[in-house]
Amino acid sequence: MDLTLIRAFVTVVREGNLTRAVVLLHVSQPAVSLQIKNLQETLDVTLFLRTSHSLMLTRDGETLRRTLSMH
Repeated sequence: MDLTLIRAFVTVVREGNLTRAVVLLHVSQPAVSLQIKNLQETLDVTLFLRTSHSLMLTRDGETLRRTLSMH
């Protein structure tokens, strides 16, 4: 598995916001969105639900967060 995809996921979860994650990762918003999409496709799950104002972890996203021992 590509660690870049995991790093994008971890950063988005920790920051709770795609925009702040983009700044920390030093990449564009479309690049981070694509990394999250690729991770979801690799794992065959949906990790986030997108709302008009934020991203929320799905049950699968929460499971991955716990698996990676993120607090």
